[in-house]
Amino acid sequence: MMDFASDTRRSIQNGLYGAHPVWIQIGISFLMGIVLLWSQGCQSPSASRQTEFLSRTAEEAHRINDAQDLGIEVKGIYLSAAGYMLDFRFYVTDPDKAAVIFGDEITNYLIDQESGARLIVPKPPKVGSLQQNSGIPRKDRTYFIMFANPGRLIQSGKKVTVVMGETEIKDMVVQ
Repeated sequence: MMDFASDTRRSIQNGLYGAHPVWIQIGISFLMGIVLLWSQGCQSPSASRQTEFLSRTAEEAHRINDAQDLGIEVKGIYLSAAGYMLDFRFYVTDPDKAAVIFGDEITNYLIDQESGARLIVPKPPKVGSLQQNSGIPRKDRTYFIMFANPGRLIQSGKKVTVVMGETEIKDMVVQ
């Protein structure tokens, strides 16, 4: 009589589970599920974030006006994945204007204003690029771009610049 462990071992050796053990396939499926959830947009902001939005400085208001010229409304940039990722969210208000920052040829990166370090968008082989601005923009939809934050270089409260192609959104404060 065979036990479960030997059956599983033999199945893996015979290639029934593909090239990777089951736990790796489960982990990849879990990661893909998280990316799909992120692509559906954020929950509505809490009351404290709404109050924070209303009390922005004139400099931040000018930055938001620049983003509105692009046909987007910046929702913010947030630490994610235990601080190893930065989640940039924006809402498309005018798809025609926003087309400038969308497309397969657009390169996105983030600049730490203090150190000048450039952080890239990760591109895992199974999942692909962790950004949503490669297609055609649609009105009234929230999009995301995930930036790698190796070594947790960027912390909450730091100022960063998000670069999308030739477009820069400066003086964003990480939350």
